Amino acid sequence: MKFRFFIFMCFVFFSFNGITQSDTLQNTYRKSVIGKIGLGYVWAEYGAVFEYKFHYSKKSNFKLGAHLGGSYYGFEETGGLALYTGLVGITGGKNSHFEFTVGANWALTGDAAGEWEYIPAGTLGYRYQKPFGRFIWRAGVGWPFWMNAGIGVGFN
Repeated sequence: MKFRFFIFMCFVFFSFNGITQSDTLQNTYRKSVIGKIGLGYVWAEYGAVFEYKFHYSKKSNFKLGAHLGGSYYGFEETGGLALYTGLVGITGGKNSHFEFTVGANWALTGDAAGEWEYIPAGTLGYRYQKPFGRFIWRAGVGWPFWMNAGIGVGFN
């Protein structure tokens, strides 16, 4: 069931790729790649996420997108791989934006033959990106990593 949800989210993510005519979405690039780090109580992670924005509301200046990524996490004395997917919402029209994400992490526990563990995930944070600016800086709080930060680049 959990793996089916992951496949479904991947399908949703990639199905929006060709819906609109324009490569830009009201003052921002549609696609971005963000390198990130996260810190929790007894764990840490580093990884990268690909983000694709597919909806824009002129009335509220709200952008909605999907993200898909992977990371390596350390937990006490062990570590493993994690995959994550979800939705991202961004508000704000100038340089400063409020950002939230909702999704799921799948963490591979133990060695390569270990079990995949489903972990719900979400963040609230600040995002700095100038209109049509390529540079992205973001920081926030959330679950399962209490503090997270990232640097990225926007492109078409």
